[in-house]
Amino acid sequence: MFDSNPVQKRDLSIIGSKINRSIAREAVRKSLVLLKNDWNILPISKNAQKIFISGSSADNLWKQSWWWTVDWQGLKWNWIKWTTILSGIKSAVSKNTKVMFSERWEFRDSNADIWIAIVGEDPYAEGVGDKTELTLTKEDLSSIEKTRKASKNLIVIIVSGRPLDIRNFQDKWWVIIAAWLPWSEWQGVADVLFGDYPFIWRLPVKWDLK
Repeated sequence: MFDSNPVQKRDLSIIGSKINRSIAREAVRKSLVLLKNDWNILPISKNAQKIFISGSSADNLWKQSWWWTVDWQGLKWNWIKWTTILSGIKSAVSKNTKVMFSERWEFRDSNADIWIAIVGEDPYAEGVGDKTELTLTKEDLSSIEKTRKASKNLIVIIVSGRPLDIRNFQDKWWVIIAAWLPWSEWQGVADVLFGDYPFIWRLPVKWDLK
C-alpha cells in the first residue's frame, strides 16, 4: 500500500555509522550485571603494568554476535571491524600497560597486576541450544582454573544468552560479570571495567540455579 523504498534506504544508511555504534556501545555498558566484586577489585586501573587475559570469548566475534550473522548458527569469523573485549581493553589502557592474551592460558610468566578469564557459550539457534545442564564447557573451566591458580585477584566475565550454573565455582572467583551478548561493541565492557561508567545492575544475592 505504501512505497517504503526511500525509508529503507534512509534506515540502512545508519547501520555501522558512528551514532549507531555509539548507541550499541551504550547498550553494552548498561546491560552488564556485576554479580560479585570481592575486595573492590573493580574498577581496574588503566595504568596497570601488566594484564593477563584468557578464555574462549575474549577475542571472538562469533561468540559475541551469537547467531545473528550470515548463517543459521553463525559463522566463526573475526574479519568485520567490530571490537572484542580484548581489543577494547587494549585500547582503554595506558600506552605503558602490557596486555597479554592466551585463550587456554599458555603463559610462561604469570606475574601480572590483573588476571581476567573471559568465557561463555557457543552460539546456537532454536533447538541446537537445548541442554539438560546449563554449564560452562570443560575447556572454559580449565582456562579459568589455570588463570585462578596464577592470579591474586581473578576476574571472570561470562558471555551468554542465559544464566549458567556456576554454583560449584563462584566462591573461588573474586569478580564475576555477566556480559550477556554484547554484539559488535565490546568496547563497552572495557568502559565499565576501567570505571569510565558505573555498573547499572548488581545482584543482591548469589547467581544460583536451583
